Amino acid sequence: MFDSPFFQKFPQQPSCFIDDQGIEKRYVFPSFYEGSRGMTGFFSCSLSKAALALPSPRLLPVPAGFGKALLVVGAFEYNNPQGMDPYREILFGLAVAQLKPGSLIPKPGLFIKRLIVDVPENVQRGKHLWGMDKSMGEFKFFDEDEMRVCEVSRNGRPALKLSLPRTGRSRRFEECNTLVTLKDGKVLRSRSCMSGRKITAHCRGHIKLGADPFAVELDALGISLAPLWSRYLPNADIAMCLPSESMGL
Repeated sequence: MFDSPFFQKFPQQPSCFIDDQGIEKRYVFPSFYEGSRGMTGFFSCSLSKAALALPSPRLLPVPAGFGKALLVVGAFEYNNPQGMDPYREILFGLAVAQLKPGSLIPKPGLFIKRLIVDVPENVQRGKHLWGMDKSMGEFKFFDEDEMRVCEVSRNGRPALKLSLPRTGRSRRFEECNTLVTLKDGKVLRSRSCMSGRKITAHCRGHIKLGADPFAVELDALGISLAPLWSRYLPNADIAMCLPSESMGL
């Protein structure tokens, strides 16, 4: 367990933080997640509204058509995280190009706006390490015909329902992405790497929004209700690195 060639690429080091109750929490990073399942929808939203939602003029929204920007909604089932209880999560973020001083080529990334999880421990981790706006919710993951569905509710009220294709040709992949967050007024960057299998689809699936603030913010950004494309991860290993301050942002 956690001894595959993928995980061996990432030497781990201890880290800690003090939670809201003044208790020291200790972990090792990168965090390892074995055998995770995930689904990600790539939607369009208003380009002008996306630009206003970003915390730095050096973070630019990625265009997705005339007057549109690329918005990402992802739902994950972390079935076997190292040193933590299993938990589930849904997030949304804006794809960004990061303009750094001295570089002519923008760096791609994903600015994380909001997350919902179902374990309090991970609300604390997100808040104190990344500055992520995490909150608690209730999750249901299930298959519905050819779709994988994630239903999220809070306080007994539906927040949103994400339905994305789960069938099709499965391909192996390995990739690393940059996650961008804002903590105490500072822009942070961290690396998230994945290895496993993926199934991609175009213009299939949908998202249904409720009255929860998470969904209301998506609606305010002008999100399309059908994704431009999507991917389903039936089985993936993930390494999540600690963030560091992004100089020049």
